[in-house]
Amino acid sequence: MKAYEIQSQVLKAMAGMAAVGVAVADIDKMAEEMIIGLGGKPYNKGYHPIYAATPYPAATCISVNNCIAHGIPNTYVLRSGDIVNFDTSVIKDGQCADAALSIGIGEVSNKNKNLLKYAKRVLYEGISVIKDGVSTEKLAEAIHTAAIRYGYKINRRFIGHGIGSEMHMPPKIYHFMQTHAEQLSSTPRQPEYLHENQIICIEPILTYSKDDMGVFDKEGWACYTTDGKPCAMFEHMVRITKTGCEILTDHIDDSDDIIIKI
Repeated sequence: MKAYEIQSQVLKAMAGMAAVGVAVADIDKMAEEMIIGLGGKPYNKGYHPIYAATPYPAATCISVNNCIAHGIPNTYVLRSGDIVNFDTSVIKDGQCADAALSIGIGEVSNKNKNLLKYAKRVLYEGISVIKDGVSTEKLAEAIHTAAIRYGYKINRRFIGHGIGSEMHMPPKIYHFMQTHAEQLSSTPRQPEYLHENQIICIEPILTYSKDDMGVFDKEGWACYTTDGKPCAMFEHMVRITKTGCEILTDHIDDSDDIIIKI
């Protein structure tokens, strides 16, 4: 079983376990045991980039409501109306995998159901333009314009990435266009070009918050919207082909039906 196959199975199991009254730490524990049982290793656990005060302590990231990303699983018990994002990373046989999905718990408002729906749709609109030779800026434009068209903001702090023997590899996959000021700056963002057989992770985060950046907690891991508005994110691993791309992960239902767990 390849790392991305383990990844997909684990995310499906996490979504299956999530329900009103379940503690997120218990979901993380199940996921870690499953990853190891399938022959992989949780990449997240012990990961210590320079921006974080301490190594990441859990096997997965579980972000609830206004936690934009990198929520550390704790004793929080899921409640009706929550939006929860599961984001996991696996390494097996020297190859890494990274993917995510968001679901609603119990009685979710129509506004938040739509947030989930369009977060998924924006991901697929980005995927639809991918092929050999396409620039990362064209991909960013496709995702960003779709989010605007549906009435949402894209988080500008977190981006996608290439993946392979390391978790984060070139190219940087931006999900938002440069501002006019950024384009005119002394160091404007330069496009990179996707090439056949390259594997990338696409992970746009949508919100209706006024805050499109967020602030970190004191540990430097979990990042939150400052006005308490929720976020939703779906992430796929894709392999670039000559005429398009192959989606490697299969944890996301491709329809617009939103998963709601009671």
